[in-house]
Order: sequence, then structure tokens, then C-alpha cells
Amino acid sequence: MKQTLLFLAVFLASCTEPFDISTDNSPPVVVIYGELTNELKQQAVNVSRSSPYFDDEPNKGISGATVKVNEYSFTEHDTPGLYLSDIPFAADTLVTYSLSVEVEGKTYTAQTEIPRPITPDSLTFQTTEMMMGVRVHILSIHFQDTPQDNYYMLHTTYKDSEKDYKDTLLTAKLSRYSISNNERLFQGQYQHKMVRNFGDISTKDKEVNTGDGDEQNRRIYLKPGDSVAVTLSLIPKGFYDFIRQCKDEQEGENPMFGGPASNIETNISNGGVGYFAGYYSVRLDTIFTQ
Repeated sequence: MKQTLLFLAVFLASCTEPFDISTDNSPPVVVIYGELTNELKQQAVNVSRSSPYFDDEPNKGISGATVKVNEYSFTEHDTPGLYLSDIPFAADTLVTYSLSVEVEGKTYTAQTEIPRPITPDSLTFQTTEMMMGVRVHILSIHFQDTPQDNYYMLHTTYKDSEKDYKDTLLTAKLSRYSISNNERLFQGQYQHKMVRNFGDISTKDKEVNTGDGDEQNRRIYLKPGDSVAVTLSLIPKGFYDFIRQCKDEQEGENPMFGGPASNIETNISNGGVGYFAGYYSVRLDTIFTQ
């Protein structure tokens, strides 16, 4: 998923259905992943064919599909299998969106609805000094919860103040998605959710790689003037389960780029796999000053 994700909700949890793909020479299936956001843009739907489970190659995009969401038509982009809406539009709250994909003689459908968002109040850093003088900055987001079961997705972006780069999405891979739910004891209360830890540029040389090289490679070290943003999305249980199960089965790799092992939920009909979701996000930005 190459685009920044925003606030998400699914039409009905009962619309999800488990799918099972054998790891032994199973035939390929159509994989559909669509996302609608509250951002005014050309919305996207990806249509591909699953790769064998032990194949490292990404799914191959399927051309020639007819893709529609409500009254909006989608046309294939330069990238095979990537379909963009013919006109930009912003998904609206409390509207049901119906996806239809006609491809290879079959029609696949799904639905999603976008409810009202939860608006965060602020972002804060809490600095902690670890062993050997290493400093860690803990980023948290604060917001008022609602009194029902809620499932959250948090995406984080970072911009180096000394480089003329665009924001870098730190949670671009499914393995780095941050999802959580509100425990029943805390429903309706004011939430203080930890987003992620950052290192401090002044103590970077004091840190020791203790084993997880991949995590060390992803480490971000902050200095005054760097900017960090967090996008808060309220997501339904069905999509929360989809993300969690894909992380478990694929060890964090995007299920759109390989056949899932077993029983991952999907809301795509007619034997298709993947997910169609809409989301509404609220983003907060902050400048690191410590």
C-alpha cells in the first residue's frame, strides 16, 4: 500500500468471510485492494493475481478490469493493475460506497461506510534517559475516546529539517502498522496512546545494536527542528482483524504481494481476496524542539 492511509471504517463486520489458500501449488486468485479517503484526490483500487505462497515475486497486476465505486468510474494507470478514479473525489462520512470489479468474466463486489472521525487534541514527546546516557523520545497522541468498542490505526511521518525531502511515511509496510483497540475498562475515557520511540541525534553513537538489525535500520534520530506527524484513524474490527492476521501470517509483509497462508478475513465477494475499505483521518503535526 503505497499511499498514506487515513481514517477507515467497513460497512458491516458480518460481510467479512474467511478464505483459505493452500501453500502447495494452489491456483492463483484475484486480489483486490481498494481504499477511499477523505482527501480530495484520485482514489485507488488495485487488482492483481496472487503469487504462489513461497514465491518472492510480487503479485502481477491484472489489466482490462472494469472498476466502479458508486457513480465513479476508474481507469487503469500506467502501473498494471492500478486503477484510479477518473475524477478526484473525497469520501464522505456516513455514506455507503459499493465497489464493483468486473474482470476475467467474474464480478467481485464489496462495501464500505465512512463514519465520523475521532479528532485528536495534541502530540507530545516524553524524554527518557536510558543506560549509558542514551536518550529516547516517546511520542504520544491524546484524544477523547467514545463509549464503545473502537479500533485504531496510527500512521507516522517524519521530515528531516536539514534535508529538502518530502515527508517519509514510517509505517508504509504492513509490518510497521500501528493498530490497537480500546480496552473495555477504558472506553469513553481520555486516551494517551504511545505512537513510537525516537532516538536522539546527540546520543546516537552510544546506542548498541542488541539483535534486531531491521529495527535498528528503521531507527529515527531526532534533532531540534525535525517535524513529525501522526494520522489517527478509527477502523472497524473487520479491518483491524485483517491487518492483524496478515501481520501474523506474513510476518509483516503486505498480503497484496503474496498468497496468504490461511483464513484471513476478506470482504471481497465471489472468491476474491483482499479488502475494500474507506477511512477518514485526522492528522496532527509537531516540531521537535528538545
